[in-house]
Amino acid sequence: MERYLDISKILNLEHIAEIFDYLSKVTNMGITFLDSKGNFLINLKGQNPFCILVGKSDNGVRCRQSDLSNLKQAAKMRKPIIYTCFAGLVDAIIPVYYGKKFIGAAVTGQIRLKDVSSDAVMRLTDDKNIKKELISLYNKTNVYTKKMFSDICWLIFHILNYVINKEIGSIVEIENSKNMDAKRNTLEKARVYIGQNYKDELNLTKISEIFHFPADYFSKLFKIYYGITFKSYIINLRIEEAKRLFSDINKSVSEVAFDVGFNDSNYFSTVFKKVTGMTPRGFKYKIARSNSKKSRLNSNYSR
Repeated sequence: MERYLDISKILNLEHIAEIFDYLSKVTNMGITFLDSKGNFLINLKGQNPFCILVGKSDNGVRCRQSDLSNLKQAAKMRKPIIYTCFAGLVDAIIPVYYGKKFIGAAVTGQIRLKDVSSDAVMRLTDDKNIKKELISLYNKTNVYTKKMFSDICWLIFHILNYVINKEIGSIVEIENSKNMDAKRNTLEKARVYIGQNYKDELNLTKISEIFHFPADYFSKLFKIYYGITFKSYIINLRIEEAKRLFSDINKSVSEVAFDVGFNDSNYFSTVFKKVTGMTPRGFKYKIARSNSKKSRLNSNYSR
C-alpha cells in the first residue's frame, strides 16, 4: 500500500490545481499544496502582494521555514492548523490523509483577522521606503473574522480529503482488479497509438472508445503506469515535435502550431511557454542564433 502514497505520481494534480484556482478566486486567499515532505506539488495560487515583497528580502526562506514547521504539527493534529506568520499575516496548514497515513497538506491564508493587530510588519526592515510600502500592502490585505477563516479551512479540509481519498481508493481498486497483465498490454498499445496520432484531434473519450476502456478508468490507468496525465502526455509530444519543426526557421509559429495538432496558435504559444519557459518566437530566435554561430564556426574552420 505504501507505494500508492507518492501522490505526485498518482493524483490528477491538474484537476486539484483547477480547484485551487477557483478557491483562490472565491476566497481571495493564496493556496498551494505540499506533499508529506514539504515539496510543492502545485504552484501557489493568488499570492498576496505583501507576501511577494516580504519574500524578496530572503527569497522566501522564512516563509518556507514557517510552513514546514507547522506542517509537522498539522500532520500530528489531523486538523487545520491556523497560525500567525513572522510577517504578521495569518495562514493555515490543512492536512490530507489516506486512512491513517499523512500524505500532504494545503497551505492557505495570507490574510488578516478582524480585530487582531500585529506590529510584526514594523520589524521586517529598517528601510523607510520599503517599510512604507509594506505597511500600505499590509493594510490592503483581506480581512476575515476568525470563524469565517476557520470555516473556510475546514471546508477545504473536507473537500481535499474526500477528493484525494476517492482518487487513491479508485487506484487501489484498479490495481487489485483481475486481468491486469492484459490491461497493461492494451494500455501500452494505446500509448503507441497516441504516439503515432498525437497530431490528430485525440481526446480521452475517443481513445477510450478505441481501446474499450471507460474514460475515467483509462485516465487513472494511464496516470498510474506512465506517471503523467493523458492530456499532458499529448501536449508534451506536440511541444517536442514543435521544437524540432522550429529548426526550419522559415516556418511561422502558426504553421508549426497547426502541424503539431493545435487549432489555435495563441493557445499553442501559451502552452509552449508553459512547457519550455520560452515563447515560440523566443525559441525560434534562440535556434536562429545557434545556427548562425555554428555557421560562423564552420566557416572559420574551413579557411
